[in-house]
Amino acid sequence: MTTKPLEASQTLTKLDLTVGNPAYMQEYWDLVDKCYSGSMGTKKTHSQDLMSYDYEQVNAKLKDEVKWLHNKVGNAETRGYEVVFGNGAAQLVSAAMYAVTKMGATEGIVHAPYWGRIKQLMKMGASAAYNFTSVVTENGEYPTLYSDTEIPAELIIWPNNPDNSLIIKKCETASKFKIHDLCYNWPQYISEKSRIKRADDIMIFGLAKATGHAGTRFGWALVKNKETYQHMKKYIELSTSGVSTDAQSRALTIISTIKKLYSSEFTSCFDFGKAELDSRWKQFTKAAEKHKESFEILNSDGMFAWCEWQGRVDGAQKMLDAFSVLVIGGDSFGWENSHFRLNMGCSKESFHAMLERMSV
Repeated sequence: MTTKPLEASQTLTKLDLTVGNPAYMQEYWDLVDKCYSGSMGTKKTHSQDLMSYDYEQVNAKLKDEVKWLHNKVGNAETRGYEVVFGNGAAQLVSAAMYAVTKMGATEGIVHAPYWGRIKQLMKMGASAAYNFTSVVTENGEYPTLYSDTEIPAELIIWPNNPDNSLIIKKCETASKFKIHDLCYNWPQYISEKSRIKRADDIMIFGLAKATGHAGTRFGWALVKNKETYQHMKKYIELSTSGVSTDAQSRALTIISTIKKLYSSEFTSCFDFGKAELDSRWKQFTKAAEKHKESFEILNSDGMFAWCEWQGRVDGAQKMLDAFSVLVIGGDSFGWENSHFRLNMGCSKESFHAMLERMSV
């Protein structure tokens, strides 16, 4: 079946599936609030400890809870690691680049397709002498790019955004500095057989993709080297005077609630998220079968669908013309523009609206 553009009489309001909002988790937390009245409550907004610049005060307990979460899920090693907080995982990417350039890195490398904001975030943290390189290869290996005087820092996104790839690509120069963005290293995005416990030098996570609370703007990094930790912490202090106690208190409440739910044998947010995304993937794959002559789905799980429109045309524009659905084109990820990313974690209403449009 060839996908046809919408007729004028069929023109629909544009459905925006570009932003990676993890709204698919809302139903879970609504259910938690109903079953455990008050368990997601926060302290009064005028509480004394929330009206101070002393953002360190929540740290100790929250760090313990963060480590508990990783140990429970089994997705990252925590023994021997320092924990540094950030205003979302994005800020921690910049903080990590700040740290490694302070420690000698002069170049940055990331493998395409990569999350569109990575280039800017890496440059924000790095020094003026820093150079960014995006590498696209067919065999998954990096070419030798650097001279003896250049010291690369490699950013590895695992699972990758946008394609949820689990292939671990290593720089042939055996770069001294490696930063691992592991925001999607949670059970709902990875099949059980593919899950591993990471123990990398710098591991970055965020509350957004773990639990769905994107608006809290809270992330953390597990850092093995104490000097790296101090540099990252300094970057957070300099750029935003730390992480607000409001955000930390909210994060503490959320993770503490997860612990309570585990102890009560209530379905975890990770199990709920996995079931919801698996169901959506089945529905989306079935709906896309009608349009297989127009575009192909290149992955089968994860937060995003990474697709390619046939004929090496502008895939994002074609999705807009055919379904009035806004997606992000491949050029934003350092890739061919026939590719596009679609958010599978959007709200239930948006997801079903997309399926309805694709059923025509």
